Amino acid sequence: SGSSNFFEGNIDDIQIFDRALTPQQIQALYNNRTDLIVSTETSVGDVWEACVTPNDGFADGSKVCSNNITILPDVNTAPTKPVLLTPTDGNTSLINRTQVFNWTASTDNEGDPISYQLNLTSDLCPQRTFITTDTNYTISGLNTTDECGVHYWSVTASDGSLTNTSETFNFSIEPTIILSFVSNVVDFGDMMPGEVNDTEDDNPLPFIIENSGNVKADILNISASNALFTSVAFPSSYWQFKADNSTEVNSFNWTGSLTSWVDISASNQTIIRGLKYETSNNSAQIDIRVEVPSSELPALRQSTLTIVGAQT
Repeated sequence: SGSSNFFEGNIDDIQIFDRALTPQQIQALYNNRTDLIVSTETSVGDVWEACVTPNDGFADGSKVCSNNITILPDVNTAPTKPVLLTPTDGNTSLINRTQVFNWTASTDNEGDPISYQLNLTSDLCPQRTFITTDTNYTISGLNTTDECGVHYWSVTASDGSLTNTSETFNFSIEPTIILSFVSNVVDFGDMMPGEVNDTEDDNPLPFIIENSGNVKADILNISASNALFTSVAFPSSYWQFKADNSTEVNSFNWTGSLTSWVDISASNQTIIRGLKYETSNNSAQIDIRVEVPSSELPALRQSTLTIVGAQT
């Protein structure tokens, strides 16, 4: 402990450079690769030549140089072609105007980062393009066939220099109306002759109809299966309806709809125009008003309203 040892030795082939060497250069020198220039010593655009000057220990001979070479960039190849997944080719069963486009990832031989351009065209509307680095993209507000015809989509992969484009798929979104009742029964309970009640105060609840399709809908036909009262004419002001949108304001065309009390009849009447389809703004109320005639005899009174919708 505390002692030290020394040994005598020689260091052979000392070389002194006026620059720092890279690990690759040091390794090449260690392996005596005097015929090798490592890649870190070259740059794209460099012009290189090898020259040799003989020396006999007394004087230099004539220098001889090789042909020169220019360092060129690596040969770049395009990324592989994306393969489209969904929407599938020729799909005509789509209803939702929002669709998620999916495709397989491309690869690049040089390891360059890849971006994708989603190309969307149609029969009648302008082309749209979307850029992403993911292999999926969500597009909202797609048009139905009556607006733009059939849609066509493809994906172009790019490594920043070269591109490769997938095959083209087509799909269509058919205009669809899906009407359903959120509330389909109006029950006024017991009422006395001369009594008046309506659903404007939600007691009882009105009819609530919802459009979960993908186009605006008109409630074209609303008619009653039978008269509600027997002691007065049918139709009459004793039984009326009107449109309302107190639950979702601006969900339909107010000025084109019946928003004042109208007598219910057996004939079809258009009550609502342009009921929207966007979620959270696609429902409307149908208010009902009844007035029991003073001469009406006690009995259970009921009737069925039939409602038919069509595209606006």
